Amino acid sequence: MKTNEHISRYEEIAYLIAKRIVSGDIKENDKLRGRSLLSSEYNVSSETVRKAMQLLSNYNVVSVKERSGIYVSSMSHAKDYIKHFELHRSNKNIVLETKNLLDQSFKINQQLEKKFKQIVNTYEKDVFPFQYFTCYIADDSKLINQTIESLDFYNHTGGLIFAIELDGLLTQVPSPKTIITSQMTLYILGDKRVKDKTFMLINN
Repeated sequence: MKTNEHISRYEEIAYLIAKRIVSGDIKENDKLRGRSLLSSEYNVSSETVRKAMQLLSNYNVVSVKERSGIYVSSMSHAKDYIKHFELHRSNKNIVLETKNLLDQSFKINQQLEKKFKQIVNTYEKDVFPFQYFTCYIADDSKLINQTIESLDFYNHTGGLIFAIELDGLLTQVPSPKTIITSQMTLYILGDKRVKDKTFMLINN
């Protein structure tokens, strides 16, 4: 089994032993080999084997008999542990994959934000051939608390809001559900005609 860095090694050893019990390789009432032999077999420390046995004992898969050894108690409980382990592993993997995707998304957004800042700070038309302007949302603007979608901005002005800035944070291609707030700056693609219509929309 490939080791999962988010699953403890002793949990994996317990899982492997439970699988052997369910497969019939190790039968109910069989005495398990000593810790040293098991640690050699699975290439782990005796302490890892001890923890694995304790875990299986907690699930009533094995029973530890003083001065006698460890015996298999129940194949049924071994199945229960296997189900628990596989669900636990699946959930861990989902969490890890989600975290990785969020990390990737964060890095991509940082890169995109950097590019957009380069764009909006570039004034030479041969480098940035699109006309754009900014629109600052004052504290008394009637647009506050409206969403970009509800503004029906393109149909009213012919312009496109391609970025917003708030508290120094630039967000590219904002969601239509983005709520307009006070002190927000809108970055709008459009010519003077679009600009005039935009300020008419804001002021009327």
